[in-house]
Amino acid sequence: MLETIPKRGYRLIAPTTAARPLIAILPLDNLTGDSEQSYLADGVTDLLISSLGAHRVLRVLSRHSAMALRERGKQLGQITRELGLDYLVEGSISSLVPGRAAVAVRLIDTGDGTCRWSQTDSVTLADLVSWQNEVALGIVGEVSQEPAFRLAGPPEGRARAEAVDDYLRGRFHFYKFDPDEFPRAIACFESAIAHSPGFAAAHAAIADVWGAYGYWGVRSATEI
Repeated sequence: MLETIPKRGYRLIAPTTAARPLIAILPLDNLTGDSEQSYLADGVTDLLISSLGAHRVLRVLSRHSAMALRERGKQLGQITRELGLDYLVEGSISSLVPGRAAVAVRLIDTGDGTCRWSQTDSVTLADLVSWQNEVALGIVGEVSQEPAFRLAGPPEGRARAEAVDDYLRGRFHFYKFDPDEFPRAIACFESAIAHSPGFAAAHAAIADVWGAYGYWGVRSATEI
């Protein structure tokens, strides 16, 4: 926001972008003992990044950058110094019974390495979307003085468990950034829509895939 100063000009009176805390959501650990469940851990990570990114009181490291942290093999202290991170979110996911997962999330202050906030829940797949919104509210409330806001869920109120599962599987295939995986991603998103026609995230995800097709140059503009 700018304030007019008569006969002198303007001055900035709103907080700058740099004043907003920078946070990174590290890829959640898959503790299920089943490598096939990696899509679930990565999917929950993706949901948290998207949800926190909607709160403008924070700056959130992109998914691509956050995932790359897992592959760099450096100590977190070095990473946080390089990127100027104020907070890290880490966690894990483990299955309890079919259709439910135990999800643990922790907010770490990079200044002193302390855990500022944590939450552990047993969550059904159908509740994952609303659950990650609640986690985002908790994190925003802890690190910011600004009031958090509640994000809207799917138009029909809640996506079916099968739809959320298909959506997360689709994101898992899409984020391999391999055009050979894109048809699998689209099939998963279309299945999610078949289960829950109003699941907006799945509709948007299909658009993401077609945009990626164009970016990779494997489909012509007329096909897209």
